[in-house]
Amino acid sequence: STSTSTSTTTTTTTTTPPTETSSSAIASISVTPSPPPTTSSIIKFALPAIGVWLCGPILSLIDTSAVGVFCGTYQQAALSPAVAITDYSSLLLAFMPTSTTNLIASQPDV
Repeated sequence: STSTSTSTTTTTTTTTPPTETSSSAIASISVTPSPPPTTSSIIKFALPAIGVWLCGPILSLIDTSAVGVFCGTYQQAALSPAVAITDYSSLLLAFMPTSTTNLIASQPDV
């Protein structure tokens, strides 16, 4: 007596959801153009930005006038290089927050 056996293979197919970088996800994003900025929105943004840039010089003027009123000539003469060194060193290191944020944001998720 001969016996024959048939074997069946089961194939399972799993589908993964599209990632953000897949072409189907990119094709499904619809972009609507934003309206141009109005003059009032530009002013609302620009005034605080200008204020931030003016804070350093205004504070330097306040320091200089206070030292001029309450101290002598030597102290006021020493204040000018100290203010310049402090202001320029802060400007020199202003790239650190931006570069650190960009480096951390570009790291893959762990």
